[in-house]
Amino acid sequence: MSEEQTGNRPVRKRRRLERMSYAERGRFFRIRNILNLVFIVLAVAGMAVYFYSNRSIGGAMLIVAIVLKLIECVLRIIR
Repeated sequence: MSEEQTGNRPVRKRRRLERMSYAERGRFFRIRNILNLVFIVLAVAGMAVYFYSNRSIGGAMLIVAIVLKLIECVLRIIR
């Protein structure tokens, strides 16, 4: 009988992130967190500069923020 027929839910194999050790989270966990923080700050600042001041500088800030996010994604993939 399958799980659908018995009505049992599948057992979740992933533990909650809070309970994981740093080794289980991956070797780039801290670097990824720092990159995410810098991305958020730079993206918000870039949007403010883009709309309220200089569009070219704001656009450059947003491009740098996107590059940082891409680097974080690559680190997540290679773990």
